[in-house]
Order: sequence, then structure tokens, then C-alpha cells
Amino acid sequence: IMDPAPNVHLKDYKATSFLLVLVGTCLLCFHGGYINGVCVTGVFRQGLTHMTGLTTKSAVVLVHPPQPGQIPIWAFYTFILGFLLGGMIVGLIIGPARLNWGVLQAICMVIEAGALAGGWWLAPAPLGGALISFSMGVQNAVTSNFTGLTIRTSHVSGTVLDIGLSLGQCIHLRDFTQFWKLKVHVPSWIFFWLGSLVGTISFNHLGKNALLPCVGLTVVLSVVTFMYCVAMAINRYRQRKEYQETP
Repeated sequence: IMDPAPNVHLKDYKATSFLLVLVGTCLLCFHGGYINGVCVTGVFRQGLTHMTGLTTKSAVVLVHPPQPGQIPIWAFYTFILGFLLGGMIVGLIIGPARLNWGVLQAICMVIEAGALAGGWWLAPAPLGGALISFSMGVQNAVTSNFTGLTIRTSHVSGTVLDIGLSLGQCIHLRDFTQFWKLKVHVPSWIFFWLGSLVGTISFNHLGKNALLPCVGLTVVLSVVTFMYCVAMAINRYRQRKEYQETP
């Protein structure tokens, strides 16, 4: 949730708006890391928030078939398809425009919450994993619409790469014009790591029920966003009314 126009570069956001983006990014990165920690530790024994490992594993199992009781070969392709469909749904709802966080993003978060709830209900069945992967595709796509920076919240391969790239650019240019990116990428990585740690500990105590707080978080984010949008709409209406009544 922020106040600048959609075409304003992220580095040019006001301090308060930039901080809100950073806090939201860290929260969603923690969320993505948490889910990955839960899934890797025990629900599926496999990360579902990123596609590099899943794509590799989908090829490996063709050569080394899984043992009875393990995730079947076809399931890995449903996980990948789920992530793809999550991104596609966001593209259909939001489109290509660079939009401020608002109602459309809240709708996407509601969809994510529903998918997570379904994933929790069906886990450890492969369809449950596909729904969780779908939810992470939604989340990652929702945060990819900020001008000037691609924000990833379900995996950190690109984040670590961008940290190194930004550092190299600072050294090459002999200034700190690219340093602002590190203010987003470094906390993103840290909070993903923390989420993975907490998710692992949570699974050890709660089993697959460790996924339930994630459903609650996405619902809360959706409600807060809707409330903010309503408040902003009321405020704009009052301003227009006052302007029209001014002689």
C-alpha cells in the first residue's frame, strides 16, 4: 500500500511509502520461507515455493523412479503447473500495468489464502502440494509489479544474485547509486531464511497444521488492504466534495 503514482520508480518513493513496501516484502518473504520450511521438513519432503529444484527433480525421477510411498513422478509436474497457473491468474486479474497495492492485489491474496487452505486440507496428497505451489505462484506474481525492481517473495535465488549484482555495480560505478536495491534485497533474504527456520520448528511441533497460520496471514493482509482502499476512497470523496463546495 503506497501513495505514489504507478509509474514512479521504487527508489523515488517517499520514505514512508518505501518503508511500507519494505515491511510488506519482508513479511511475504518470511511467509514464503515459512511455507518452504514446512514443506521441505516433512509435509512433502520437497520445496514447493521455487521451480528450479522442482524442474530438476522432475527430470531426475524419470531416471531414478521414486520408491513406493514417495511422491509419484506425475506429481512434480502438477507442482510446476500449479505455480505457473498461479502467475497466470495474477496476470489475468492485474494485467501488465504497474499498479499500487490495492483492491486487485487483495483479491489475489484471497485466492492465495483459499489455495493454501485447500493445500493444508489435502496434504500430503499431491493435489495439496499443487495448491500450495499455486498459492506461491500467486504471491510471487503479485509482488512483481513495482516499477524499477523485481521483488521475489517465494524464493531467493534471484535475490541473492541481485545482491551480488548491485554490489558489483556499486564497485564498477564507484558510487552508491545502486545501493538502494540492497535495502530491499538483503532484508528479503534474511526474512526468507528466518521464515524457513520458524517453519521447520513449527512443523516439528504441529505437523501439517503449521500451514494454518499462513492461511490466516494472507486473510489478514487481504482484509487490511480492503479496509485501506475503502478508507482512501472515502477520503478522496470528501476531498472532492469539499472542493466542489468551496466558492
